[in-house]
Amino acid sequence: MPFKHIWILLLLPAAFPFAGKAAAFPVKLPQPAQAVDSGFVYRLLGQQRADGSWPDIDYGSKAGDNWLAARHLWNIRYLSQAYRASGKTHRAPEILRAAVLGLEFWAKEDFQSDNWWHQQIGTPLRTAEILLTLSEDCPPGLPVKLKPLLDRAEFDPRSTGQNRNWMARVELYKGILYSDRKRMVRARDILLENMKIVPPGQEGVQFDHAFHQHGPQLQFGNYGYAFLNEGIELVKLLDGTPLSVPGEKRTLLADYYFNGPRWTIRCGTLDLNACARYTGRDKQNWLGGEFQRLEKELKALFPNRPEWEERPNGNRYFSSSDFMVHRRDDYYLSLRMCSSRVVGSETVSNENMQGRLMGNGLLLTARDMDEYRNFALFWNYRKLPGITALQDGSEELMCPGCWTKEAFYNESPLVGGLSDGRKGAAMQELKHGRFHARKSFFFFDRYYVCIGSSIAANSATTLNSCRRRGDIEVVSADGRTLRNPSGGSLPHTLRIRHDNIEYLFLQPVEAELDTGERTAVWKSVTAYDNHPPVTDKVFSLSLPHPAENGGYCYAVRPVANDGSRADFLRLKTSSADIHGVYDIPGKCAMIAFFRPGRTDAPGIGGISSDAPLLVLIGPDEIHYAEPTWRRKKITLTVGGKLHKLTPPEYGVTGKVAR
Repeated sequence: MPFKHIWILLLLPAAFPFAGKAAAFPVKLPQPAQAVDSGFVYRLLGQQRADGSWPDIDYGSKAGDNWLAARHLWNIRYLSQAYRASGKTHRAPEILRAAVLGLEFWAKEDFQSDNWWHQQIGTPLRTAEILLTLSEDCPPGLPVKLKPLLDRAEFDPRSTGQNRNWMARVELYKGILYSDRKRMVRARDILLENMKIVPPGQEGVQFDHAFHQHGPQLQFGNYGYAFLNEGIELVKLLDGTPLSVPGEKRTLLADYYFNGPRWTIRCGTLDLNACARYTGRDKQNWLGGEFQRLEKELKALFPNRPEWEERPNGNRYFSSSDFMVHRRDDYYLSLRMCSSRVVGSETVSNENMQGRLMGNGLLLTARDMDEYRNFALFWNYRKLPGITALQDGSEELMCPGCWTKEAFYNESPLVGGLSDGRKGAAMQELKHGRFHARKSFFFFDRYYVCIGSSIAANSATTLNSCRRRGDIEVVSADGRTLRNPSGGSLPHTLRIRHDNIEYLFLQPVEAELDTGERTAVWKSVTAYDNHPPVTDKVFSLSLPHPAENGGYCYAVRPVANDGSRADFLRLKTSSADIHGVYDIPGKCAMIAFFRPGRTDAPGIGGISSDAPLLVLIGPDEIHYAEPTWRRKKITLTVGGKLHKLTPPEYGVTGKVAR
């Protein structure tokens, strides 16, 4: 029976395949994500013991964060997919016997983790996939032995986001295996209901195509990836049946990818800022590869979408998540902030063990992504790229529980961003205990400018911390050039260049440089990763703030050899907490009003706001965003013209004619 005619199952009398005979449905459920690695298959065959186990798996493990015994099911899943893809060649019987032997061993031993997810979702899901992939070739009696394991999975109506999707998928698979039409329909309806834009505050796809799980927290890299993967699999599974996925639900999957995760993938690698807690070894590469695989699946479903013609280029701000991406063909920037509305990071399942400050303005500057690929273990997590943080060790680096009030590191709601599609700006007020800072970021075509004020004493702002590649050149205020300094304090610095990225200061600063080799272990990032120490070269540049109410202003050119200039003016304002710059070639001004006040810009005149506001003033239009999400009316004056603004909800960018 071809898989496309799975709907025939709905018309069959209740056969209940677990009543002493094998499942009679030769469905083509999960196919290999990529071509089967025959070498790996043969290694599994050669290493399998007589009882069906493998010698390199720790079956006594119960650790939920990295349940080693689960590798057994992954091995069987791979064997079942290899069997189905083999066309029943001469090795097929051997592969089938190994898969069945592994299932017999698992059913007999009934291994369990101390993590609820494996019992309620992971183990039943993998087991059902294997049974459906083997279908009628599964020997009689084995499905009956595995039924208690499958029935351990019970759908929880309180579940949310991707956990709800996984639970419903288990129910769908059980409906197929049990010939239970009602269960299939119910599970399918739950899965479709979850494929939607959720209201603000709920978990799932947000109005701006971010994905939230574990509260208001950006999760492209794990739950958001799983949502897209599961959605595409559901479309393929039910295509051509009475339960097929409606067109608008399919379209949502494509819209989510094009307007969300796709913006965070470059050079086949997922941006570390978008990986959520997946900061561990090879996670960026794996997730990037998985999203590229899903892109091919989407292209097959939507071959005529115009988005296939070109890659993202421009600026996008995800106001639901305090997250900005700024892309050009030759470089990539991403900015990760947090607020009293948005959780900046999490430590879960012994992953991302030091990530609490990642929402303090983590700003990544990359051209090929190798700057940060597999680099998280070398970071000083109090000196992450772009962030401002205390340096006295008083702040805990491990995130508190992601479902607690303490998960919201930043106590201030004054965080926002705006975008005109090409350029963008963001502002962040940080408050936590005795720590405070006000930070702004202005992204233009070939450079960006960062300004800070009201910064607590004993803090530092880090311009970058990345893999060292090539020479370092430091130019001081007296014109002297220092090449490849060994590190330490760099007084009277005006310009620093490394890896074709240039850091410019409007006035001499005392910078701190950390360079040379650093040795670290992945266990410091992912507690269950016991791989041996790794050594790499580091480039870390920061500005110390020894006194209260510190500040900074610097510009960065991500591609310093392109012949362009950071051609801007810093605007004089009525308060140090009003940050403004004017881009000379573009004839536009960007201002972050952390408080009411005024400034003046060339060719524009006076600019004032009666409330916190972020504005971009171009020759013809004014783009603005209300960062607190609270004010309904704001008065903005530009060049003597009064604008009574009604900010859009949820920090979305508004626009008025100038």
